[in-house]
Amino acid sequence: MTPKDNMTSPGGRIGIYCLDQDHSTTSSVGLYNYLKRLIGALSQMPDPGFEVVLLLSSANRDELVPKSRPAWLSTYICAGAYGSGLRRLKADHIIVRRLIKELRLEVVHFPKGWLPLVPVHGVRTIATLADTIMHYYAVHYPGFVSVPKLKYFNWATMHTLRNADRIITISKASREALSDLRKECREKTTVTYLGPGLPVRPMTVEKEFDFLVMGSRVPHKATPETLRLLADYSRQKGLEASVRVAGLSGWPKEWGQEPAGMSIKYLGKVPDEDLVRQMGRARALVFLSYIEGFGLPLIEAYETGTPACYRDSTSLGEIMRGVPGGWDGGDQAGFSRALDEVMEMSRHEIAEIRNRLRNDFNWTRTAEETLEIYAEELSAAHTSTAGN
Repeated sequence: MTPKDNMTSPGGRIGIYCLDQDHSTTSSVGLYNYLKRLIGALSQMPDPGFEVVLLLSSANRDELVPKSRPAWLSTYICAGAYGSGLRRLKADHIIVRRLIKELRLEVVHFPKGWLPLVPVHGVRTIATLADTIMHYYAVHYPGFVSVPKLKYFNWATMHTLRNADRIITISKASREALSDLRKECREKTTVTYLGPGLPVRPMTVEKEFDFLVMGSRVPHKATPETLRLLADYSRQKGLEASVRVAGLSGWPKEWGQEPAGMSIKYLGKVPDEDLVRQMGRARALVFLSYIEGFGLPLIEAYETGTPACYRDSTSLGEIMRGVPGGWDGGDQAGFSRALDEVMEMSRHEIAEIRNRLRNDFNWTRTAEETLEIYAEELSAAHTSTAGN
């Protein structure tokens, strides 16, 4: 339901801060796709009884503004690009405060999660914190991320947990992780699940290769471990598996010896439409990331008709809820059993799982739940104003 369906419309104006979202420079495509799909879904909702303003840059407006949008969803464009570096810091901590005052916003949603250093008095803030990845790196991979970057983003997370009026996160696992960092934030944290980030669609193409891997140099994606497990699986089965790795142009030298016994094709950076086609042509997606806020590739793969083998921990096990192919992160034998489950699934089983995932995780539901949060925070803002 939308706020208009289940409560008195509060009126007022909410801003969604988008200046720092730039597809060409982002290191988090998942967060960018979250914002883009959320905006698209909001544009299809009935009038919630209040105005929503997209705070955009001239660099991202063409990608983020829907082709058609309702009168209650407006835009404000700032000239320039603010996706990285000092310009991003200026936008995140200075420009946004000016825009809040200039546009007389009562509530502001920060989809990337980072609040301005100095809060704006009298304005309620909503922050989407998808995961605790930087704290994970501080513990497990302290040398991988530069110390200044690690300190800044860890500070930004704690600053947001302390000062945001409302936290949105994307899985129960992430809510627990955030609560571990600051237990007081549990009561103000709401889980809103996502829909597919890629423009996926059901596909009936012939399978062209065995396994698709979402490759990355960042350690938590577990790419070298994934390929070594697949090489051992290939040898056990007496076959030369065909593997395609999206996101990498080759095997990095610092990973040591490249696994043998497979035919591996490195695809490099793949445009979204091409990645969807690669998913549909694979017999299985193998997604063994150590930590994810949600795990979008799993539901995206099933949407194209491709099953997935996944690490059954953090949010991945939560999202899949017992779907065959979950691996506990133990030994090679356990991985082989999990992958066998996937490879033995029938088209009927895959379609049933796809339909369940589609029903549970879709952008219409995300937009409805987000608008409910907006309405609640606007009501709280009006109550606070009246009290003063």
